[in-house]
Amino acid sequence: MGYDANNTYFNPNETKLSVANAAMLKEKWRFTIAGYPPGTPVIGEGKVFVMATGGSYAINLADGKKVWEKLDMPGTASMAYDNGAVYLHMYAGPNLYKLKASDGSVIWGPVQTNMNGNCDGISSPIYAGGMVFVGHSCGALEIGGDVTGARGGVEAFDAETGMRKWTYFTVPETGENGAMVWSSVSIDLESKVVFAGTGNNYSVLGENSDAIHAIDMLTGKRKWKTQVHDNDLWSLVLAPTGPDTDFGANPILATLNGKKVVANGDKGSFFHVMDRETGTMVWQRSGLSTSRNAQNGGILMNGAWDGKYFYVVANQPPGKAVLHALDPAKMGADAWPAKMLPKLTWGAPSLANGVLVVPSDDDLLILNAMTGEQLTMFKTGGTIAAGSASIVDGNVVVQSGLQYMLDNSVKPNNQVICYSLP
Repeated sequence: MGYDANNTYFNPNETKLSVANAAMLKEKWRFTIAGYPPGTPVIGEGKVFVMATGGSYAINLADGKKVWEKLDMPGTASMAYDNGAVYLHMYAGPNLYKLKASDGSVIWGPVQTNMNGNCDGISSPIYAGGMVFVGHSCGALEIGGDVTGARGGVEAFDAETGMRKWTYFTVPETGENGAMVWSSVSIDLESKVVFAGTGNNYSVLGENSDAIHAIDMLTGKRKWKTQVHDNDLWSLVLAPTGPDTDFGANPILATLNGKKVVANGDKGSFFHVMDRETGTMVWQRSGLSTSRNAQNGGILMNGAWDGKYFYVVANQPPGKAVLHALDPAKMGADAWPAKMLPKLTWGAPSLANGVLVVPSDDDLLILNAMTGEQLTMFKTGGTIAAGSASIVDGNVVVQSGLQYMLDNSVKPNNQVICYSLP
C-alpha cells in the first residue's frame, strides 16, 4: 500500500518522471470496475492490481486492458505483491488469499484473519521476511454500538502456507475495547519489529488506544507501546463520545541523522516522531489544521517520506485541507509555506524523483516536492480515497471513486486511471 514495508510512499527507483517533464503527463487510459476502489494500485509484472467493493482485478499497465478479474473477492484494502504472487484481504470473513499474479488463480486461502465474524478486512496486507501481516478492524461494531469482542490486533501468517504464526491483541480480553489497526502495519526487517497505529476506544477507555505499538516480528510479543491521546472514546451510537483523534494511517519508518524513528499523523492534526527502539517522543507537530471533526478531520491518511521531508495533509473541515512538508532537521517546521487545498483530502501523497503527487478529493495535484510548486493537475471525476497514486516508469496510476455513509460530498465513479508521459 505504501510502496515498501517502511510505508514511505516513495519510489526511489523512478527515473523517467521528473520535475522537468511532469507537466507533459497526459491521461492514457481509464478502466471502469465493479464497485468503488479505495486504496493504492499495486504494480508488478507490468500489471496493475486493484481491489474494489465489486471485486479484484489485474489490469495491463501498457494499455489498460483487463488481464483477470475475481468478482467473488471484493474488498476495500490494497493488495501486496511479492515474487509472482499477490495477497489480498477480503472485507468479508475477513479472509486472506494468496493468488498467482499472472492469472489470479488461488495458491492458498481463504484464511480467516479475525475469529470475530463481525469484524472486517479493511487493513491492507504487508509482505515482509516470508510473512504476511494484517490488522484487526471492526468498523461495523464501532458504528453499530455492539462492542462485544471488539479488540484491535495484528495477525501474522506464513507466506508459503497461509498458516497463522501469531496473533497480537492491542487491548486485554476484558475491560478496555476497540483500539483497532485500521491500515497497514510497518516492518523493520533489520530489527525484526512490527509497528502498528491504533484507533480509539469504543466504550471503555484504556492505555492502548491512539498509540503506536511495537511488536516482536517473530513471536508477536509486545516490545513497547506509546499512547499519544488518552481521552478518545468514540462510537457513532454510544454516548458520551470523545474527539476521535486516533491513528487511521500507516506508521512510517525513517532514519534521521542515524536515529531510527517511527512517525505517524493522527486525526487530531498531530504528527508524531518516536524513537523506534524505545517509543520515546523525538518531536511532534500539533495544529497542522485549525478545524476538525470525527468524520473527516485531521490527518486521515498517510504521510510520505523521501529521506528529506515528511509530506502530510491535514483536513480542515468543512471543505479544505492543508499540505505540509515537515523538515525533521528543524523539529518538523515547514520546509516551504503550507499550502491550503480547496477540497478535503481522502487519499495519501506519494513521491518519486522529486515529484509529489497529492490527491485532493477528485483532483490529482502534481507538485515539485522541494518547493510545493504545482506542475500540473488532473480531474479524475471521483474521490481518491485511502491510498495513493503509484508512480512507475513515467506512469502515474490512481484509483478513484468513494462511497461513505458519513459524508455525502464524496464522488463515486469507480475507475482506475493511468496518466503517462508521451
